Amino acid sequence: MTNSDLHWDIIGDVHGQLPLLLQLLKELGYEALGDHWRHSQCQAVFVGDVLDSGPQMGATLQLIQRMVQAGAARMVVGNHELELLAFLYRRGFTELAEADPEAVLECLLKSLVSDYIRLASDLSDQPEVLWQLLCWLQQQPLWIDEPELKVVHACWDTTALQTLQKAGVASLKPRVLQAWLAKEEPVYSALELLVCGCQQLDARRQKIRWWPDALADYAQLNLAEKQAPAALSSSSEPVFFGHYSLSYRSELTVISDWQVCTDFGAACGGPLVAYRHRRQQPINNRHFHGVFLPCC
Repeated sequence: MTNSDLHWDIIGDVHGQLPLLLQLLKELGYEALGDHWRHSQCQAVFVGDVLDSGPQMGATLQLIQRMVQAGAARMVVGNHELELLAFLYRRGFTELAEADPEAVLECLLKSLVSDYIRLASDLSDQPEVLWQLLCWLQQQPLWIDEPELKVVHACWDTTALQTLQKAGVASLKPRVLQAWLAKEEPVYSALELLVCGCQQLDARRQKIRWWPDALADYAQLNLAEKQAPAALSSSSEPVFFGHYSLSYRSELTVISDWQVCTDFGAACGGPLVAYRHRRQQPINNRHFHGVFLPCC
């Protein structure tokens, strides 16, 4: 089966939850083949925030990298990947590809950020592996925009996408990290929207909602509203994203017939969720798959 025949499993924010990810991959029918997991008819697509808070971030990142490198998966970066790479840039690793792996490891171990310490501790005996993983993250795309597949971590905004494309920005290269840290416009605001789901509103950085507030379960998020992209409508191809840690009650629910969030709070006790997107099939709640960690 060629890539053009594959369906997609869009997987929500993993947050380093390796046991949940392995459980979900098995539930979806993926098999361990050699050093990576693969499905005969589907390709996994990770919506970002693969790091942060989980107990096995290093192993999680290695698993995802192997799947991507084998063509069994793709990913876009999330705000936690952006923040980690920006942290290293701010600490003097402006050209990560030329950095000393031991120095990168030491920087993370001595940071005051528990998640960075945990990531570095996971790979403390493999500084070269950690460094290679971070360099690889810098190369991963900010979005996927194809005729039947649109994926972004937080907010799909056509103007922001065009802004970054015009600036030659597609991944978290050093000059992009510098622009985000220095709040250089227009790149900063575009990154904030796409990756962080944030806008400056009333002189404050606020997380925004870019879908109709039609679902009661999602209204409690109390987010500032942003109009959905005019270029997209109910007749357009669907957009998949994560980031928002939607509440899970009794059913996994799409936001609209073209907006699908796959983040249902795996980082804080919710399920790790995937949406199986079949080519030329309408969005349907029945295409969700979710797994929880066992209670005991």
